[in-house]
Amino acid sequence: MEFINSFKQKIRSRREKEVGRGSPASATTEQISTLAPVSAAAPAKLPSERPGPSDPLSRGRPQSPSRPESPSHPPTTLSIRPADQPSVSGTPSTSESLDLWKLAYDKFRTEAAQDLLVGYNTHVLGNAAADTDLSSRDSIEKALDNLLTNRENRQWKVHILGRDINIRAQFERLTKILQWSDPLVKSTIITQTYAALAWSGVSLLLPLLTSGTTQNEEMLEGFSSIGELQKFWQIQEKISFQSEHQDHYQVVIEPLIELYSLFFAYQAHVICHLTKTQLSRAWGDLSSPELWRSKTEDINKQSKNCCRLIGVSRESEIQENRDGLLQAIQKQQESTERHIRNEQEENLLGDLAEAAGDYERYKDLNPKRVPGTCEWFLKDERFHKWRDGATSSLIWVSAGPGRGKSVLSKCLLDENQLATTTITITTPSNEPATSKQSTVCYFFFKDGGDGRMDSAQALCALLHQLFTCPSTSRLIEYALESHRNHQKTLTNKASELWRILLACATSRGSGDIICVIDALDECRNESGQELIKSLKGLYSQSPRLSTDDSKLKFLVTSRPYDNLESSFRKFPEAVYLRFDGDDKSEEIQKEIDLVIDSIVPDLTSGFTDQNQQKISERLKSMEHRTYLWLHLTFDIIKKSPSEYGRALDIEILLSSLPSQVSDAYEKILSRSKDQSWTRIILQIILAATRPLTLDEANVALALAIRKNEPESHSKLKLELWLGKNFKSTVMNLCGLFVSVYDSKLSFIHQTAREFLTDSEPEGTWKGSFNMAQSHHPLLQSCIFYLSFPDIDVFHPPFDLIDDIDGRIKSYGSTEYPFLVYAAKNWPLHFVSQNAADANAFRIQARTLCSATGHQRDVWAPYYFEEYPNSTFDDWKVWPDLTLASYLGLYEAVEDILSKEKPNVNLATEIGRTPLASAITQGHESVVKLLLDNGANMKEQENDGRPPLSLAVWIGQEAVVEVLLKEGANIDAQDRYGWTALSLAARSGQEAAVELLLNNGADIEAKDRFGMTPLSLAACSGQEAVVKLLLKKGADIEAQDFEGQTPLSLAAGYGKWANLWTMLRGFVAIVKLLLEEGAAMETQDHSGQTPLSLATEKGHTAIIELLLNKGKESKLSLSQSISA
Repeated sequence: MEFINSFKQKIRSRREKEVGRGSPASATTEQISTLAPVSAAAPAKLPSERPGPSDPLSRGRPQSPSRPESPSHPPTTLSIRPADQPSVSGTPSTSESLDLWKLAYDKFRTEAAQDLLVGYNTHVLGNAAADTDLSSRDSIEKALDNLLTNRENRQWKVHILGRDINIRAQFERLTKILQWSDPLVKSTIITQTYAALAWSGVSLLLPLLTSGTTQNEEMLEGFSSIGELQKFWQIQEKISFQSEHQDHYQVVIEPLIELYSLFFAYQAHVICHLTKTQLSRAWGDLSSPELWRSKTEDINKQSKNCCRLIGVSRESEIQENRDGLLQAIQKQQESTERHIRNEQEENLLGDLAEAAGDYERYKDLNPKRVPGTCEWFLKDERFHKWRDGATSSLIWVSAGPGRGKSVLSKCLLDENQLATTTITITTPSNEPATSKQSTVCYFFFKDGGDGRMDSAQALCALLHQLFTCPSTSRLIEYALESHRNHQKTLTNKASELWRILLACATSRGSGDIICVIDALDECRNESGQELIKSLKGLYSQSPRLSTDDSKLKFLVTSRPYDNLESSFRKFPEAVYLRFDGDDKSEEIQKEIDLVIDSIVPDLTSGFTDQNQQKISERLKSMEHRTYLWLHLTFDIIKKSPSEYGRALDIEILLSSLPSQVSDAYEKILSRSKDQSWTRIILQIILAATRPLTLDEANVALALAIRKNEPESHSKLKLELWLGKNFKSTVMNLCGLFVSVYDSKLSFIHQTAREFLTDSEPEGTWKGSFNMAQSHHPLLQSCIFYLSFPDIDVFHPPFDLIDDIDGRIKSYGSTEYPFLVYAAKNWPLHFVSQNAADANAFRIQARTLCSATGHQRDVWAPYYFEEYPNSTFDDWKVWPDLTLASYLGLYEAVEDILSKEKPNVNLATEIGRTPLASAITQGHESVVKLLLDNGANMKEQENDGRPPLSLAVWIGQEAVVEVLLKEGANIDAQDRYGWTALSLAARSGQEAAVELLLNNGADIEAKDRFGMTPLSLAACSGQEAVVKLLLKKGADIEAQDFEGQTPLSLAAGYGKWANLWTMLRGFVAIVKLLLEEGAAMETQDHSGQTPLSLATEKGHTAIIELLLNKGKESKLSLSQSISA
């Protein structure tokens, strides 16, 4: 009652001042007691009249106001000043500007226990706490000034003590909240002191986490949630209380004061808990995660209630001034989007760049054209018509290997042969003309390129160029939502990347986009055919993709393989043009003759003119001459010019020149003076996951040629080639077969790799290599290197400021040049080799997984830094069997199970079992082996997720099939009540949803919130899954335990609304559900309809959609009645 009486007195004093200044109306005690009357039907109610315990964080949702206003006087309307806005003089006589945060703090101070207040004051005020408290604005201003000064004078380093990845995630959330709150605190210390105090919560918290205190994840989760709610309500105050219709929102004032007081109470308890202040147990056991979780849920409930009241009020405002409010909502939403857009874009561009690799380098690996070459294409009228045409279309340039396709592609790009400029002259003629240049993007599939060299990598490169080009950078907006949904895994999803590219190309004003895809035949796996299929789908509907201001054109080069030719032949003739370089062989050979005339004089400068003429004529007489053949032949000639000093020698040279590329390869490799070493270096290059640097290859070769393991890293240094000697060694062993560019090794051409692995062996080298066998020497190098006892373990400081990843990589590459590659790739080389070869290193593989040895600490930090599915240091506590299962080391797992008899179901601290580890990485054979040895399919991780659900959640469909065949319970639930089908629906895995339904999954299974798979898909924005579930007969009107239907959830942005989901589009799902007959007027248990939920979130498109659908329904009913 003290808070209420104090509050009444403050309002009474303010009203008395107004009367003293000549206010036309005097206020009665009853009116002053009325906090926020809105109408006769819904007047406000005093906080003291609301039932509930005194503990501010124990209260549930406040009741609706219910006191009739006085009939003799108009209602008193209290004006709310948004917390980050300065106060203004000249308060209107009929309203009073309230500081909600000051009232909230007074409420907290009145209801909090004395020991809590003292502890909180002491920490905030420091030395000044003895003679003052936080009821004084001056004392708070000084304390916050000191806090900001300390922040600026030194950086905080927060050491993360827990091993759980969720702890790290909470710190990342807290730092983002800090970045938001700092500028607000600085600008509002004086004008809105108590708001600044609340917003300084993270600044008060972070220094306490450096002292080694054990962090409670649930406590940090609650603190982070409060920070995000503060961000949300700062925005809502701007939207609602600055509106000219703010009188509609008076009903929110009392619940919002309650919410803000809960913020203060939670922050105070956290701070006192971390400073080890002795508190009474009235609040509960502060060491209990359940307590923090419960208090956070209470705060979220109160926030949702305020949101509900905002939504109801806004719906009323919409009816009064719909257009104006929609514009205001849209304006604020745009401001919110801009606030977080920069960070989203930066993360997306970073992920695309990493996946795309050094695409400019792949282009520059090719030589420049000799003047006069490539003219067979550049001067062709068909090329000009395609480039300058007004429709979206495709050119396929096909030719055999070595005919200069990649040189042509490089020429088109470097010489700006593809760009066109469109000049638009508008009427009337006095308006300026506008010009727009086409945007050109490219990707060269290269054997010497980093990364996967598949269609997803190519699309990442195209999008990265599109989004970083100034004229098309705005198109990045078409990728942001998908990146939010998929995060870094977006870069692996070719179909989704293709959808984004099409969305960019078809957007208005995108201009002409020209994409060059070079050497499509070198695209790995089957993704090349998938890309062609996507291209066919694109150009089958090209009229829709060609507008006055946007077109999408592709130029693709490849060899004329039958499967590619068959695929391209199915393209519509109107949009497809083939350039067959082999049909232009006569022209190409004439251009090769130009190259011969240009280079031979310099190459054979020591020869007589007559001999130079003989060599030129001999080269020009070769029937199947190509650029690659010529390049290799020139290399053979220039290797030993001194050998051709006599006329007889010239005749020998001319007769021994290779007639085709394979002959040249054979001749080059046969020159090696140590063919066993040559074979090993070629195996290393074949098996490497990326081009090795010279330093890495130096170590790899030195270890691969050894018969036994060296004693130490220091002694290995004596066996390495010094300085530039190693490059010379590689050239002597492999000749021009291997190229060195940017200090990295790769084959000179894709045909070199094909030559080694050809299915029809011929001669000494052709077809003599097997990929599985090639992994063995590189695996030996990796295992020998990681077994050195004198490689120091890197111990990075786990803080939020230093670049841990960068420091680790730098440490590995400088001190131990082969460490990073060996650590990241030894498991892959182990599982990729022949089973017989795997037996040779199964003991070493087992040792590398041992938690008791030195070796695991050497390699694991680098390996797990590469794989975000696991935490950075979680591996330190994994049992050996768990780690071996995670890596997919079948032989090591088999040895551990058979020889050591461990507990096959032993779980780590976060509940990770060997079976769960194998599932997350998709190791089907290891999953089957563990099940055969007693692994329990009912065993759940700490989140209660059964193995089948885990496989679905991670997206391992092949493992899902294995588990289903082994009898997994298809409807088993995790701690949230989610089945495998629920998780598949929520995460948008359409194929998994269909697989589970076909195996009998319950389509109406409800989780602990009463949500069905359809509800989860609807509130998660998964349109394709919603469509599939409706097709399979899912109940469109199923209600969760809050009474919300799939339509309500989609209209209200889902069950877990926050700043991120505010930006997500659910329009398509709402439209789909309405088309399928979803009821619009269904109310949930709070009385909210889909429309009121949509207005609460401010989604103008959904509001318009629902209102228009309502009009259609009324019109249809009216017409039916009239008939």
